[in-house]
Amino acid sequence: MATFASGVNENAGGGRRADFKKGCSLDAARRRREDTTIQLRKNKREEGMAKRRAFSRDVGGAALAPKAADPANAAVERPTVGDIPALLERIQSSDPQTVLAATRGWRKLLSVEPHPPVDEVLATGVVAILARLLSHHAMPGLQFEAAWALTNVASTDKTRAVVDAGVVPTLVALMSSANADVREQCIWCLGNIAGDSAEYRDVVLAAGALEPLLANLGQPASTSLLRNATWSLSNLCRGKPHPSLERMAPAVPALVHLCASADADTVMDACWALSYLSDGDEARIQAVVDAGACRALAPLLARPDHKIVTPALRTLGNVVTGDDAQTQAALDAGALAAAAPLLAHAKKAIRKETCWLVSNVAAGTPAQIDLLAADAELLRRVVAQLDGGDQCGNHNVPRIRSTWSIWDGSGERDHSQTSGDLRSREAHSVSRNEPKRPRFERARAL
Repeated sequence: MATFASGVNENAGGGRRADFKKGCSLDAARRRREDTTIQLRKNKREEGMAKRRAFSRDVGGAALAPKAADPANAAVERPTVGDIPALLERIQSSDPQTVLAATRGWRKLLSVEPHPPVDEVLATGVVAILARLLSHHAMPGLQFEAAWALTNVASTDKTRAVVDAGVVPTLVALMSSANADVREQCIWCLGNIAGDSAEYRDVVLAAGALEPLLANLGQPASTSLLRNATWSLSNLCRGKPHPSLERMAPAVPALVHLCASADADTVMDACWALSYLSDGDEARIQAVVDAGACRALAPLLARPDHKIVTPALRTLGNVVTGDDAQTQAALDAGALAAAAPLLAHAKKAIRKETCWLVSNVAAGTPAQIDLLAADAELLRRVVAQLDGGDQCGNHNVPRIRSTWSIWDGSGERDHSQTSGDLRSREAHSVSRNEPKRPRFERARAL
C-alpha cells in the first residue's frame, strides 16, 4: 500500500608563514607541538564541541506542532526503545497527521540524554524515511521535525548514515525555506555534518551551503538562528586540510561584521571561525587582514569572557605569524597594547597565547621590535611569567629574553644597543630550530 512518506519524490526540494624570520633557516621543519599527550586530549574536547544535539528549542517549534490531543500524539509523548515498532509503523502511514506525530516521536527518542538509542533507530532504516519527509513543502512542521531528528543523528558518531541518505542537497535548499524554524534546523543539521570531518565539511560546501548560510546571517530571523548559523559557519571554516580560501573568501567580511554582534555566543563563534581561516599561509592571513579583522578583534581582548578573548587572541596571534606588513596591521590595530594585560590573566593558557604573540612580534622588523621594547611594563610581565616557572612555554624564551636584554635592571633603555643589534641577536637565538609558529588548531576549552 502506498504510504504518505513513500509518495514523495526523493529528489524534490528546492604570514608569518610556516617559515623562519629573516636570518633563520628556511629549510628547517616546523617545531613540533609541545605536550603532545595533553594536546590530544584538548583536541578530543574540541571535537566534542564541533557538534550540538538539539535537546530543546527556544524558537517556534511548538508553534509548528499540532494542537489536537489524539491517541497517536499521546502514544509518542515520551517514547522509549520499546515504542520503536509502533513509531516505524506510524511514520509510514498514509495519514499526514499520524506521520507528523510519529516523526515527532522519533525526534524525542533521539533527544534522550545523555545517550540516545541511535543504533536501534538506525537499524530500522527510518533515516531514509526522514530524508524523504524533508521534501513535504506543504507541511513545514513535518520538515522541521524530520530535520530535528536528523540533526540529532548527525550529532553522534553516526553522521555517515545521514550523509549516505542523500539529505545534504535538500537541507541546503531548505535554508531558503519561507519558514524560519525550518531554515534554522537545517542549518543546525548541516553544521553537525560539517563538524564531523573535513570530508563532510567539503560535501556541505560542494552542495552550495555557503551562499544561503550567509544570506541567513545577513537577515537572521532570531537570535537563535543567528547563533546557530554563525556556529555552523565556523564548522565550515575549521578542519584540515583547510577549505579552499577562494571558496571561503565571501565569509570573511561577514565574520568580521559578526564580531560586533551584541550576542556573546555569536561573537565567540565568529572569532573561532576567523582563527581557523587565518591559520595557514600568508594568503589566508591577508584575507583576514583585508577584511578589517585586526581592528575588530583587538578591542575584544578587553572583554571579561575568556571564551571570547581566547579565539580573538588566537586570530591575532595567527596574523603576527604572517609577513611584516601583516604583523604591522595587527600592531596598528592596537593588538600589542590590548594583549599586554592578558599576561596577568587568571588562565595560564591565555598567558601562554599572549607570550606566543609577543614572541612573534619580537622577531619582527626593527621598528616592531622597538615598539615592543618601548613597553617596559609589558616586558616585565613577560619575564615575570618566565621567572615564575616558564609559563610562556620554552619555545618563546629566546625571542623574549633577547628583547628584554636591551633594558637594564632599572627599566631604562640601553641606547648602546640598536634595534639592528637586537635583530641580529634575535636571528642568532632562533636559528636553532626556532621558526615562526603558525598556531595549529587547538581546543577551545581552556
